[in-house]
Amino acid sequence: MKSLATILTLLVLFTVTASAQTWEPELHLKFKAVGSPRVSPDGKKVVYTVNDAVMTADKSEFVTQIWLADIASKRNTQLTFGDKSSANPKWSPDGNWIAFTSNRKDNKNNLYVLSMNGGEAEALTDLKSGVVNFGWSPDGRSIAYTMTDAKTEEEEKNDKGKNDYRWIDENVKLARLYLIPVQKDGNGKREPRKLTTDNYQVEDFDWSSDGSRIAYGHVKTPLANDWPTSDVSIVEVASGKVTDLAKTPAAESSPLYSPDGKWIAVQTTDDPPRWAQSGIIQIFPANGGQPVQRHAEQEPHGDQCPA
Repeated sequence: MKSLATILTLLVLFTVTASAQTWEPELHLKFKAVGSPRVSPDGKKVVYTVNDAVMTADKSEFVTQIWLADIASKRNTQLTFGDKSSANPKWSPDGNWIAFTSNRKDNKNNLYVLSMNGGEAEALTDLKSGVVNFGWSPDGRSIAYTMTDAKTEEEEKNDKGKNDYRWIDENVKLARLYLIPVQKDGNGKREPRKLTTDNYQVEDFDWSSDGSRIAYGHVKTPLANDWPTSDVSIVEVASGKVTDLAKTPAAESSPLYSPDGKWIAVQTTDDPPRWAQSGIIQIFPANGGQPVQRHAEQEPHGDQCPA
């Protein structure tokens, strides 16, 4: 409730009341869209994004920047600047850092961290592709992220040569799960490590509370018709060992660990999956096994379900 109240406060603070005039494209471009609000671990601040239209003689696009709101003082401070977007801010567990993605280098989304004590943002990654999604480890020492496979040399050559024709669904790229430390090693480097090597598309993921495992959903490919192939697996961070958690003819996705790390909630479709689907949430033991609740209308049975 505290987080909800904070977000509602933020929205009230930045809501713009439109004047009584015709809503036209020019008017629409004057309004700044606020998004991605996230409350700090201590509940005192909120980071959020502001999407602003940039219309100049040589540019016509939306640029997103990150702002910080102090709840008590209602003071708002812009954290990122420039002609490239910065988005998807996420607090470190201790609240001392914000990680975010930005395309400020080569128009590829990379990971950056910004200290709340001041200073410039520092790049964590320098990728040939781009970061899709990311999440802090519970101890704040590393960040897991998904990255789409990079283009081949031939594809890069075609892009530079403006050979823009493409076959639909040709050369499909897969997103895989990686891990990178926040602090540099003795050689002043951060070496990313690939956690998933199987040929499937990694989608949503979630850390266990002790940081030893990551549960993630994956599909055969990102193509629209392959969503029924979605399953959920778990990777051990230290060893890279992968085990299946939910793998049935139904489509399972969006795993979330319980706070104590003993259970994993999974969104599950009908069996077999169908486009006009209805979903349920199943609760799996984190160490494997059958879900303890198969239907949303079932009542929990004692100690079979987490409290």
